[in-house]
Amino acid sequence: LLASSAASDVYKRQMKKNLNVDAMILDLRNVQEDFLDRYEQIKLDCMIALTSPRVQALLSQHNISLDSMLCKNVPEEVSVGVVNGKVTLSSASQTAAGQVLVVNGKLMITPDAAEVLQKYACILVNGMIYCPQCLSAVVSARCILNGKLAVYPDDAVLLPGSSIKLDNTFLLRAQSRLYWNEHRFLAVDPRLDTAALAAKGCSFSAPKAILCASLAPVLAPLFPDSTELIIVPDGTAVVEDDLELTASSLRRYGTRLYVLGDAVIPAESADLLAQIEFLHVTGEVELPDALEAAFFAIPELECGKVVHEDALPKQTRAKAKDEEPDPDTVTLSGIQLTL
Repeated sequence: LLASSAASDVYKRQMKKNLNVDAMILDLRNVQEDFLDRYEQIKLDCMIALTSPRVQALLSQHNISLDSMLCKNVPEEVSVGVVNGKVTLSSASQTAAGQVLVVNGKLMITPDAAEVLQKYACILVNGMIYCPQCLSAVVSARCILNGKLAVYPDDAVLLPGSSIKLDNTFLLRAQSRLYWNEHRFLAVDPRLDTAALAAKGCSFSAPKAILCASLAPVLAPLFPDSTELIIVPDGTAVVEDDLELTASSLRRYGTRLYVLGDAVIPAESADLLAQIEFLHVTGEVELPDALEAAFFAIPELECGKVVHEDALPKQTRAKAKDEEPDPDTVTLSGIQLTL
């Protein structure tokens, strides 16, 4: 009988599968022992695991590997809110104490949101957090971020977008405020009435500002020392994307170019290079060997890595074979999973 019982136990173990779980947030608060008993080995990989003292004791009694950035004890009755998109937390936001919030997108935090932040047990953000300087310490303590944190001055007006153009259209709505953008301000239109803009009492803050030479003397003092000021010749066009140098792009942008991306110079554009007066490329430049001398002859030139198109690998990628699934392993993956 003992031999028969031992053989039965071995057979049951052989019948059990392994379990692999990969999630951003893994809710283990309601897991039961009979579920864990179904598997020989369990691997849990997540950014945050929600548990309870009961569950932690249960996990310790089984063959379980838990890899998590944070393991948080949360009462079973507390709900987990998941939002895809943009969320704004301010003093007007309503939440019960001890809640867990998951944001897949952007979390905007206003300077008056200190009490609201303190109510959350945890906030997990997969994306961006926009945080005022006064709350940066609270955000670091309350939030887990898989992405980028942008800290802005407490009294600033947030202007969304990859770049903000300072021109006469902006002048019409400008107020005596501090304006902030997470990337850069552009002021390359010499027609901008800089005296009128300065008289409005506005100021600006961003990591970078691109200013044309004639506007720089008046606009530069409106930026803090922390902003990198890039002065370009008057008539420079800022291209907020990759650029292919063609006759049509030259007609559109002119011969003075500041490219916020990569540049491609085809072999048939050799005669166009001689017309370029100023070229700054923040990314890579791709061109054939034959045009290298003409490219480096541009009077004012600054760029990242130069890549010769002949040296580029051909786009003949072999299709990767799909890995055969392991029949002895059950795999679960997702943004939010509950076991």
